[in-house]
Amino acid sequence: MATAPKLLEALGGRVDLPLALMFSAYLFGFFFNWIFTFILWHHYWHLERLYAPPSIKRGRSFKGPGAVNL
Repeated sequence: MATAPKLLEALGGRVDLPLALMFSAYLFGFFFNWIFTFILWHHYWHLERLYAPPSIKRGRSFKGPGAVNL
């Protein structure tokens, strides 16, 4: 966000090849970081659900600690 004013000023004028390459590298890095974070968090949530203790894995059939199945 801190680079937005300078980017808008630079892109408002004539865009030459070095500026286009730098801006493309910036966008590639931004999206790569976002996708990597997205994948990493979903992997973490999957492992958290996979290795959660049984008290946390409560489905719809959970009746309570003292309930008797009939």
